[in-house]
Amino acid sequence: MFLTTQPTRYLQNGVWKDLDDTLVAGADGSLAPKSAPGSTRLPSRADGVTTLDTPAGPIAIRHPGASSASAKASKASAAYAGALGRRDLLAVLTADGVEEFVTLPDAAAGASYQLEVTLPPGLSARDGESGVEFVDAAGKVVAAANDGWAADAHTPIPSLSPVEVRVAGAKGQTVTLEVALRSPEWLRDPATRFPVVIDPSITITGNPSLAQDAMVINGAYVNSNFGTYPEIWEAVDGTVRARSFVRFDGLPTPSSAYFVTSATLTLTESAVACPATPSALSVQGPATTWSE
Repeated sequence: MFLTTQPTRYLQNGVWKDLDDTLVAGADGSLAPKSAPGSTRLPSRADGVTTLDTPAGPIAIRHPGASSASAKASKASAAYAGALGRRDLLAVLTADGVEEFVTLPDAAAGASYQLEVTLPPGLSARDGESGVEFVDAAGKVVAAANDGWAADAHTPIPSLSPVEVRVAGAKGQTVTLEVALRSPEWLRDPATRFPVVIDPSITITGNPSLAQDAMVINGAYVNSNFGTYPEIWEAVDGTVRARSFVRFDGLPTPSSAYFVTSATLTLTESAVACPATPSALSVQGPATTWSE
């Protein structure tokens, strides 16, 4: 039995196919996964529109005031040099949405930027515990724009500062989101080393997986729920500590009819902004139960 915390296959016309998020250009120039359900798209230019499928219909995302920089695709990511003034933009498809990385060359480049999100009829936006939630008429969360982190260029462990995503305004079905450092003075701190990378994400809430994951972080996010965050972290950065939990709910109930002869846990490092220096990872069973 092989369980994963994110989808690896999808069903199309009665046939299971492997997901392949390698970006390929369509007839209109937009970038789409090579093999995936739905109509998720990244734009061919920084001032274009990102489209994400949700159970309630497509969500359209754009960056107001972005340049016309062309996308440079590599695997599941698209890079837009100078997309936001002097700031570069990198968009990365994930199994349940898109994560973006905005690179600041210096403190003067700005500690915030905006996103415009056009929602399908029936959805609205509200500020949540760890970002902005897109909800239906019954209050069910369909998608979320998640808070992130700003990481500086220190190695092997960068200095971190929390990034918040909040509703800044709305007109009809178009919502303006503000992505900003919680502590802008962190950018002006002489100890902060540039470039700095900001990494909020937008995730789609789908059917629960048999494999569940969550993450806890001390300090500024000690009371935040990261059950929908697209990554799980294990990190120590001075006073910042992150711990992740993974649970597999679909395993057979233990009985005399089953014998476990071996078990393997595979973890894949996939974060774009992490340093390349190897580090030790401790894996152990939690003392208590938990849920997302």
